[in-house]
Amino acid sequence: MRYALPWDGTVSLGVNNVFDHQGPIMYSQPNSSFTYYGGFDIGRFMYMKYQQRF
Repeated sequence: MRYALPWDGTVSLGVNNVFDHQGPIMYSQPNSSFTYYGGFDIGRFMYMKYQQRF
């Protein structure tokens, strides 16, 4: 979600990994022959961002 503010600012709200998906268990090293996506390692993550333009 993004909201425009009257003084040329922007507030953004969001959630990463909304359903709290757990990644696969790794039985080998991260530099093995298959790619591993580590985006689910931290669990659910909420954020708020403020941006001001001049």
